[in-house]
Amino acid sequence: MADGTLLIVDDDPLQREYLATLLGQGGYAALHAGNGEEGLKRLKEDPETVDGVLLDWRMPGMDGLTMLRRIKADPRISSIPVIFQTGLNDEALLAECLAAGAHYYLTKPVREDVLLATAYSAVQSRRRHRELWFQVREAARTLALMDLGRFRFRTQEDAENLTHLLAAACPDPDRAAIGLSELLLNAVEHGNLEITYQETSEAIERRSRAELIRNRIKDPRYSSRFAEVRFEHLPDRYRFLVKDQGNGFDWKKFLQLSPERAYDTHGRGVYMASNCFDRMEFMGNGNTVTVEILLPEGWPHT
Repeated sequence: MADGTLLIVDDDPLQREYLATLLGQGGYAALHAGNGEEGLKRLKEDPETVDGVLLDWRMPGMDGLTMLRRIKADPRISSIPVIFQTGLNDEALLAECLAAGAHYYLTKPVREDVLLATAYSAVQSRRRHRELWFQVREAARTLALMDLGRFRFRTQEDAENLTHLLAAACPDPDRAAIGLSELLLNAVEHGNLEITYQETSEAIERRSRAELIRNRIKDPRYSSRFAEVRFEHLPDRYRFLVKDQGNGFDWKKFLQLSPERAYDTHGRGVYMASNCFDRMEFMGNGNTVTVEILLPEGWPHT
């Protein structure tokens, strides 16, 4: 069984076969599309079979940037990670791709190790979000009956379980689940466990990110740390405060998709979260963040 399936959209059949071969060597299956129109059709016909899109820029008809924008404008497929590839080293194009919602960016010729690390990161992100959506839909809207709540968590599993509960109470559970998941996991991984950006990059390349987190949790320096979420049900909004016991981070540079990190295999969580809430504010050194979700008129009150 493949580790994931990526849709390769490229008008060059030899390039498609080359990329499919590299992906196959890494354990991934590949689907093919020769242009943007065909690629969009495949995605819309069966979006659940695709874990990521490897998208070329220059194609006849609908180019890659146009297809990227169409993907992100369609709620049914907008969450599928897009890996944008081009042979040009064009900063203006790079900025457009990031603004349009590309998760990752590769330049040709594509190195096998970089491609596989990027594919791994994209597939894991897609599968985690898919599982979150399933769990959220199954969860009861318990928090609609609560005014105040405080929850402590230590592990990835704790963070995911809390995400299911908290997001289920929100007007748009799927959107809230993505944002809360990114913030809670960030509090565990980069907050309490102080796993650096470089350590995460290296772990993703080795496909050992989960193992790195498990081992760090066992480390006596971090094993007693916990993070917390505080929930408040106000008349017109939900407010969540997420706080960890780490040393904080330079959160300002992660609020936007920076061209300097466009080629990295991670580092998009804070930006993704910022697009899931009506308000998000980091405080102090960055180990505390408050987010708010506005409630629609007529939403149940306690």
